[in-house]
Amino acid sequence: MYEFLYIGLGNLDDKSWFGTQRFATALSGRNRVLFVERPFTFFEILRGAKRPERILHPIRRWNKNLFVFSPFFVLPFSAKRAILKRINGYLNLFFLKFLLRRLGMKNPILWLDDPFESFYIGRVGEKLLIYNCLHEYSYQPDQLNPDLGFQGGDEINWYNLNIEKRVLQRADLVFCETPSRVDRKKRYNPHVFHLPHGVEFDLYSRALESDYVPGDIKSIPRPIIGFSGTINHEKIDFELIDLLSSIRPQWSFVFVGRIYRNTVIPSCIQDKKNVYFLGEKKYSEVPHYVKLFDVCTIPYKVTRVTKDIQTVKIYEYLATGRPVVTTYMPQLLHLKGVIEIANDRDEFLEKVESSLKTGDTSTLREKRIAIAKQNSWANRAQKIEEIISSVDSSNRNS
Repeated sequence: MYEFLYIGLGNLDDKSWFGTQRFATALSGRNRVLFVERPFTFFEILRGAKRPERILHPIRRWNKNLFVFSPFFVLPFSAKRAILKRINGYLNLFFLKFLLRRLGMKNPILWLDDPFESFYIGRVGEKLLIYNCLHEYSYQPDQLNPDLGFQGGDEINWYNLNIEKRVLQRADLVFCETPSRVDRKKRYNPHVFHLPHGVEFDLYSRALESDYVPGDIKSIPRPIIGFSGTINHEKIDFELIDLLSSIRPQWSFVFVGRIYRNTVIPSCIQDKKNVYFLGEKKYSEVPHYVKLFDVCTIPYKVTRVTKDIQTVKIYEYLATGRPVVTTYMPQLLHLKGVIEIANDRDEFLEKVESSLKTGDTSTLREKRIAIAKQNSWANRAQKIEEIISSVDSSNRNS
């Protein structure tokens, strides 16, 4: 139906998949997509993070409709020198235009997941610009300059926000994962739509039908109180985990996912015999772990960041039919009745206990799975196509 030049936030061959990979693959179900990965450097080749042949073969086919381009930064240290980054950008733009011509993509829809990649806007002959606001950048520090943008203790990163504002004002369409973020972005663009994350429903359905059990979880005692996702000290409430694992030593607390950057797991948790960190797993492997959780949890701290995210894992949890207990996240209130939302740590414990006793009935399982099916990535892609079609129609009629 459409052709997308998708500027992603990561790589398709990353072990863990986040929104950027899932939106791209979902769109490729019925549309042609050229996915542009994060640029890599010689240093990544030297430390084994990238294969050398990617320099000579930067384009590959992922599926019938999805092509992947891996840009290479010829000039080093471009992260610290704007002029070097710009030169690298023009070199990759030249090659990218060649790829677009080769694929016959004359006027693609330019899809940005990252406002800091605005370099591409107006340079690829795009017919529409879509900005998919996957993060609230005005809450985040710059990775290289942590204090940049925060003025006098201000909680808003004005540097990031001003960069994003320029993209918001130029975009034809903006997508946000939570209603609260939709409201904020509408100050700069009236064409903002709520678009939550989805679930690869068929992948989870196949896992439920399979007898396969990963070796590293097979011998862990039940009940398993599980978490699947990135283990980030800014989000995970380690004090809650410490409390629960101390009060209920007969429960096993299992974490499946990578440990984020500088996150250090407190020794009081690492030393516990009933807490297991199984590490990062392939995207296709994760459902085989989640299906074995007796209770799926989202033990997040309650902060302005966690109140503003629609975590990818919620519909993945529901796709297994398992009980779900989460800390307070207002964007999940519409799921009350099929998930349990705790207002404090004591209530979190109570809700996990009640979920173990009465939360796994066949009626509730069927209801959770039905909700997950309604929120598949295929349905998300269809909604995106419908919104684009309405914009196309109004543009033709104006």
